[in-house]
Amino acid sequence: AVELTAGIQFWPRKIRSAGPQHKVVLTQPIYFGVTQVTQTQYANVMGTNPSHFSAAGEGKEMVVQLETGNHPVETVNWNDAAEFCAKLSQREQLKPFYFRASGTVAPLDGTGYRLPTEAEWENACRAGTTTWFWGGNEHQDLLMAGWAEPNSGSRTHPVGELKANPFGLFDVHG
Repeated sequence: AVELTAGIQFWPRKIRSAGPQHKVVLTQPIYFGVTQVTQTQYANVMGTNPSHFSAAGEGKEMVVQLETGNHPVETVNWNDAAEFCAKLSQREQLKPFYFRASGTVAPLDGTGYRLPTEAEWENACRAGTTTWFWGGNEHQDLLMAGWAEPNSGSRTHPVGELKANPFGLFDVHG
């Protein structure tokens, strides 16, 4: 089991969705992809690339002359991501964790790919730390590990270009 401190209490301004830090115990292991799902990976499974920052997307002028297949897929919501997990699970002959019914995606008791819970994500993202970013609480700690306004040029970048966290995961901030 992994015990971690979830939530935040040290960010300079109050964030409505962030509650006070509290102890959470993770009792089951979870595997994460080392990087975000790329546009190519998403399109190979779903048959389409909904990304704004792609050759066919509305933000194509921001990525002109760039190959965006290795950029993260974006402009997807939770249901889209869960459906991707279900289809990838089926493709790899795993029992899907999600199913679609009446236009919504609902969880099953499957063994396939799934999205992490908030506690699982916080633990993976922060790599066991209690700081806002895995490298610390300062803005420069974000910029070494994630894309944000000061270093992104207001567009996406290929996955895995910045520093991985101590768990070996890339692009967990930004």
